[in-house]
Amino acid sequence: MRPSFNHHFKHILFSTNDTHQCFTSFTKITVLSFLFFFATTSNGWGQIALRGTTTATKDSTNMTQFTINKPSGVLAGDVMIASFVQNETDNDNGGMVNVSRSGWTLIDGRTIHQEGTSNGDNLWRGTVLYRVADGTEGANFTFSTSIRADMIIGSIVAFSGVDVSGGVKADGTAGGPFDLDPGTLNVTNASTSTATGVTTLSANAAVLMLSLVNNDRTFSGWAANNPALLTELYENITSNRDDASVGAAWAIRTTAGATGNGTANLSDSDRSGAMFVVLKSACPNPNTAGTASSNPTLCINTALTNITRTTTGATGIG
Repeated sequence: MRPSFNHHFKHILFSTNDTHQCFTSFTKITVLSFLFFFATTSNGWGQIALRGTTTATKDSTNMTQFTINKPSGVLAGDVMIASFVQNETDNDNGGMVNVSRSGWTLIDGRTIHQEGTSNGDNLWRGTVLYRVADGTEGANFTFSTSIRADMIIGSIVAFSGVDVSGGVKADGTAGGPFDLDPGTLNVTNASTSTATGVTTLSANAAVLMLSLVNNDRTFSGWAANNPALLTELYENITSNRDDASVGAAWAIRTTAGATGNGTANLSDSDRSGAMFVVLKSACPNPNTAGTASSNPTLCINTALTNITRTTTGATGIG
């Protein structure tokens, strides 16, 4: 029985038994990258890619809930990172708590600035959460806020291609999407928002910088040492109540190593909380196989390398 077309290519690419070759009179077969890609039935993962972002604000005295849309196109296995700033204009009731919702896990949350604890004093609190999408999500998420929040601003960014269980969780224990323990928000009072540098542990990790500000400041010049430049993902600003803004930028760090501090220029000096969140790639070392394989691992949207297969004594198609 004549083998199928796909059967021919699988043997050309992956057979380790020369008597099973399907071509005659060839002493050397060079398999081009596009044949390698289309002839295999192996598992494939993409490198980390931006799926989408959403933003929202709300101004309401003593609110208890806040709704923000899910980024468009989110699929099961994507990782969503949400950042929020809440403001209370009458900080005489013991402070504020973090934004929360079932199914979302706290990365960090802390006070960015408070004017005092008397009637009429302002307080701003920042919160960062994450969720691994499981396909049960609706079109939006409703989060619980501090019971005395008068304003909230928030954004969600989603990524595909993350190793959701091979890294660590937000508390540093095994089994999560992070390349290393995310740490905490670094709170400063300056015209530059600064995230404390980290050392990534694996190749092609996504380095995400978040900045949460207690005023309606714009962001520019997102940068670190390596990666040197960070691409802005969102800049969400409100002048409601006593103002706030949240911003984020990112880049892929192709090799493991130190990032140096991350910085973002603010349009004026103010209090901010900034941090790095590093996501572990599901495909950290694409196309490194040096020999043919019957079950290779491919990275979608990544250039493929050629494989050369030398054969002797091919007897033709049987």
